[in-house]
Amino acid sequence: MGSLLLGGLVFVFLSAATSIGLIVRDRLPDHHLNAESKDVIRLATAVVGTLSALALGLLIASAKSTYDNAEVEMRTAAARVLLLDRVMAQYGPETDKARQLLVN
Repeated sequence: MGSLLLGGLVFVFLSAATSIGLIVRDRLPDHHLNAESKDVIRLATAVVGTLSALALGLLIASAKSTYDNAEVEMRTAAARVLLLDRVMAQYGPETDKARQLLVN
């Protein structure tokens, strides 16, 4: 599943949940809307927000680690190709054809 599709689905579900919450709020009895209930909801929302931020932070750290590993592998491969070219150059003119294939 693509990341844009997943993000779109999350947006749609959150929008639907918000709409349902607004509709249900008008139909709740008054004792469900007192200050203690609102404090519990704020606390639960804060916990969900904190856990979401933690998950997002771990996801970003994982993506950066993967990117850094790929970059290191690319640099290592390029360095090894350059080293191979230099070693082949030391062998003399008989390796010129192989060096040209290495460049292409």
